[in-house]
Amino acid sequence: MKRRLALFTVLLGALVPTGSAQATNDLALCTLDYEVAIAPGLVPVPTTATYTTDGDTGTVSCQSLAGGNRGTRVGRLAASGVIGLFGGATCTEGIGGGTFSFTFPAADGPTRMTSDYAFSWAGPTGDLNGSAMSGTFELAAVAGNCVTAAITRARVHSVGILRAR
Repeated sequence: MKRRLALFTVLLGALVPTGSAQATNDLALCTLDYEVAIAPGLVPVPTTATYTTDGDTGTVSCQSLAGGNRGTRVGRLAASGVIGLFGGATCTEGIGGGTFSFTFPAADGPTRMTSDYAFSWAGPTGDLNGSAMSGTFELAAVAGNCVTAAITRARVHSVGILRAR
């Protein structure tokens, strides 16, 4: 596990933007809720799988933290990526990476943004850190149980900070 954590740290460093510490981003506290299809599924032995929300099927609700605008924005999200980087993942632990695509309605047309991210988990909880979104998440199986059947669908609830550029 220490080797995986070291590799995760290297991957994470590649995804975190560098630059000036000036406040050039608007920050928001966001809650994300979505389901992912996992293929071929998570099982008790280390494996690699892909995941997707199959389009803008998730919801994102953000409360502004910067810029004096304290409004709430609600939008849609899509997510996709790979589970099991650096040697595979099991039902109970792993490392992965992916991309969020966010769409927020606006008077002059939808606002879109993306965030590449890396994540790791142990048990039902984990951390994610990306180019625009970082936080924690909880994972709950929707299809499969990892004992008699692979987990092929999961519900994800995440809370974190979104940095809009």
